[in-house]
Amino acid sequence: MILVLAAVLALGTLWPVNAAHAFLDRILPSTDTKDEFDGRFIDTLTPGAWKPPLEAAMREAAEKSSDSPSSFSFGGSGDDVSSVEDKIGAKNAIRPEFEEIPGLTMLRMDERGIVVLPALDAYLAGIARRLLEPSPITGAPITVYVTASERYGEAKALPDGTIAIPMASILQADSEDELAALLAHEISHVLRGHHDLDWFEQRQGNLVSGAELMLGLASGLAQQVGKGNEMAAKAARILIVAEATMAATSKGLFPSWTREHEDEADLLGLDLLIAAGYNYDGMFTLMQKMEEAELIEASKPDPYQEARKALEEEIQQQTNQGNIGAALGNVLQAATLEFGTALNRASADHRSATDRLESIRDYFDREYADEIPPAMTALPLEQVRKSREFIEFAEAYKDASEALDLAEKGELSAAEKAARSAVSGPYKNHAWTRYAFYKVRLEQGHRDRAMQNLELALNDPYVPLSVYTELEKMNRKAGSMDSAARVLASAWEEFQRPAALYPPLIHHHQRKGEKARAQELAIECAFKNREVAKICRTAAEGRDPDMARTQSWLQALR
Repeated sequence: MILVLAAVLALGTLWPVNAAHAFLDRILPSTDTKDEFDGRFIDTLTPGAWKPPLEAAMREAAEKSSDSPSSFSFGGSGDDVSSVEDKIGAKNAIRPEFEEIPGLTMLRMDERGIVVLPALDAYLAGIARRLLEPSPITGAPITVYVTASERYGEAKALPDGTIAIPMASILQADSEDELAALLAHEISHVLRGHHDLDWFEQRQGNLVSGAELMLGLASGLAQQVGKGNEMAAKAARILIVAEATMAATSKGLFPSWTREHEDEADLLGLDLLIAAGYNYDGMFTLMQKMEEAELIEASKPDPYQEARKALEEEIQQQTNQGNIGAALGNVLQAATLEFGTALNRASADHRSATDRLESIRDYFDREYADEIPPAMTALPLEQVRKSREFIEFAEAYKDASEALDLAEKGELSAAEKAARSAVSGPYKNHAWTRYAFYKVRLEQGHRDRAMQNLELALNDPYVPLSVYTELEKMNRKAGSMDSAARVLASAWEEFQRPAALYPPLIHHHQRKGEKARAQELAIECAFKNREVAKICRTAAEGRDPDMARTQSWLQALR
């Protein structure tokens, strides 16, 4: 047993970022999709009506099974189901309910706010319709939402045709052609059905990964123990590792497209953009800006460098002393830091904006060298951005972002001033502005006022799940169990039984003496979400899930 542990320790010390990165390098394809066909990519598509990716995948599997002499059943019962339609129906009968969660609800599970500006929404919907007109795949139910994201180019496409465009892209776009290029890329993901059969399962599981739960308990612990003592140092260690883990697992919150998927979306996006009458320079401008954003991210120092060095020293010392158990705990933390960094670098290095831009230029030269582009279109976008509603939100958005930045730097007086400005106008109860004020109040140590900001955020018609989870936790920690239960009940139905709420809900039922219901939910939790299953079992045993996690991690650090 000691030899096995020693081997694990050696592996941990020999698993640098470059090695993890090389592993990721090997599992990613290296061919360029544009070289695998002649002509334009849009002409390789089979014309017809759009189908949801899960339905399309089931139909393909059913059709393949029809060619097989053996019997086949989606339901796994062994009964022979003769027709393709019957097989699809059999599968539909047992589809998990979370596969039906609307895209907007999924967005609200991750985003800190949905921006509702009628003029902007109508404008983006018009661009989407124009891009869809030349598509040989018809009937895709594209719906575009703007999110409060601060990262340029951080758009998302979901299986049901929901597309999210970050507010940062709206603010920084130089032309309608540039925005159209971003939309064309995301629309192409939807048209091509770039979602695996297990996408929904991954989506639910990764939403509340162990990392997110760990980050929550680490933040609470760090605030409770104060500074300047051994316990505070341990809390800080937990927080660092939790943040690294969250950075890694957040890659799974939305589909992490393969290189082939990104290639296809780039190629089809350019085809749609040009066919719709937009200037192709919009795509090149988009990629150039994404390239600049990636360079800025790559130039930032490694936030885990000091923690990594300290862990390596501890591992060496504990190994020399024969304290294998403690060293193993540190190895696991070190591996988390290393793999998190590797994933972050992989996301930037593999199929970077630079590589994608080069590939798109080659494809353009091959297929569109003689294309005469129309003039760039900027006026409609400027008209939207000059509207009163847009200006008012843009100001509140900027103030909220500034408040968060200042609070993170510890400049709490200035942060409060910016947060107050963010909530002084018509967007005083928007989730994004109230979330910023909540974070400022939390940093100030005003927990009651922080909670008030979360309660005001509930007035947002598209309030994100994070507001509910934070509010439930704060009420529970304050001893307001009935209030916490009411928050849970509201979110449970609204978000269609999200994984994030299983542990606290189980804990509430257990506390009320409803042990049968707590056990029932714990079993359901285990089936729907492997990552959080252990925490659900802890809650079903009557222990506070946050306290159980904290004790577990402190034991690992001793």
